[in-house]
Amino acid sequence: MAEQVCHECGKEMARGVQAIPFAYKGHSITVDQPGWYCACGEGVLTSEDCAATEAQLDAFRDQVDGILSAEEVRRIRKKLNLPQKRAGLVLGGGLSAFGKYETRAGKPSQAMSNLLRLLDRDPTRLHEITVAEEQERA
Repeated sequence: MAEQVCHECGKEMARGVQAIPFAYKGHSITVDQPGWYCACGEGVLTSEDCAATEAQLDAFRDQVDGILSAEEVRRIRKKLNLPQKRAGLVLGGGLSAFGKYETRAGKPSQAMSNLLRLLDRDPTRLHEITVAEEQERA
């Protein structure tokens, strides 16, 4: 896109970055949003412009909602010495759940995030879950 004309005032827009506030559930963040901007205050964002800030906004919403990041899920799972498939079976979500959480193809629920936080603080409690699972299979 070589040139962009403002649909409001008809003037040529310039490519740039603006600090844009974003609010979610009573929390706010300011992101540096690339786009086409006009002196009259109008702006046009391409799909690439939106993609440039999507990860930052997604991480912000997850933080507000208490959802663990992919890196935190991986760190805690490894601390618990659980392979991905075993973690999905023991903690819930199914065989491929942790693979999805750790590659950002899916997100853990708030409940799963809370469980992982508790196990991160006290990994010895994992034994209680695995003993209950073994008793159910017996």
